Amino acid sequence: FGVTNNTTEKVVSWTQIRNDMEKESDPADASAVLVTGCAGFIGHNLCEALLRSGVEVVGFDECNTFYDPDIKQRRVKELLDAYPGFRFIDKISKIREKPLHTAFHLAAQANVRFCENNPGETLRCNQTLTKELLEELDPSIHFIFVSSSSVYGVALTPWGADTVPLPQGAYGVSKLECEELVRTRGPPATIIRPFSIVGAGIRPDLALSIFIDRIIHRDTVEIFGDGSARRDFTHVDDLVDTLLNTMRTRRLSTNVVIYPVGSGSPRTVNELVQVISKETKREAQIIHSPPHPQELSITYADSSKAINELGFQPQRSLETAVRDILRCPRKIEVVVVVASCGREKL
Repeated sequence: FGVTNNTTEKVVSWTQIRNDMEKESDPADASAVLVTGCAGFIGHNLCEALLRSGVEVVGFDECNTFYDPDIKQRRVKELLDAYPGFRFIDKISKIREKPLHTAFHLAAQANVRFCENNPGETLRCNQTLTKELLEELDPSIHFIFVSSSSVYGVALTPWGADTVPLPQGAYGVSKLECEELVRTRGPPATIIRPFSIVGAGIRPDLALSIFIDRIIHRDTVEIFGDGSARRDFTHVDDLVDTLLNTMRTRRLSTNVVIYPVGSGSPRTVNELVQVISKETKREAQIIHSPPHPQELSITYADSSKAINELGFQPQRSLETAVRDILRCPRKIEVVVVVASCGREKL
């Protein structure tokens, strides 16, 4: 895809952000929550929700160049400016500088195809980072690991908490290995497996971002296969609500528990394009290409465990997610991504 960068806003220099993040916090402050991957799509939304509720947050992110680092740097700057309770760190070794009671671990090398082409970077960013983080954290901290539905791979759907994972790519394998590291650490820990998260601030390499950009600019939309593949699209706000509930309800847990979190209502790729066309009032110009060899025909969550124990409620639809993206122009992050990345599979 030749996705163009339509972002014209100038961001504050990274040097200034680093200066801001070095401001010392009052050592007498109460304990905080750690969010790794705080500049990413889900992490940034989670940070905002925590900070709005009055929780102090320590955010970690490498702000790497997988996609435009200006996007991530701007998000960090916005959090620093808007919330006195936010502190940013760029090294895992700094997490001991403030007492913590909960750690949300979202930092990871994402994008299935990028991971296939860059297994070394995937290993460093996923397993190695997770291991280093677990070694630095106090054992009493509630560790909430945001994994991925990609661990299920070719397992029969619907995918529930007891479904045996059968990942078929480097990304899914790396996430499953990270889960094993979390299990080895022991409680208090919770593993969340989210499904196809969508909403304002969505990553620019994901199909929804690219489809919106191409339909808005009347460019061709490429669909791999006939468009009948189904994905369990889940709104980022529904996931964030569940993560907050996880922090509140499972902090004193005596075991490590896994929760799939998805809407439970898979939609086809063709439906996705139709929703975008309706919301943008523009007709999509579609071409079809052969499906990727590892393309799954369906992802489908059984979230009954999260519904019963975490209060997960999939309230927001795919249509709502698309409208949220279109109504937040500052969060439409459609940019050119690295050539080796390619489009994220649906």
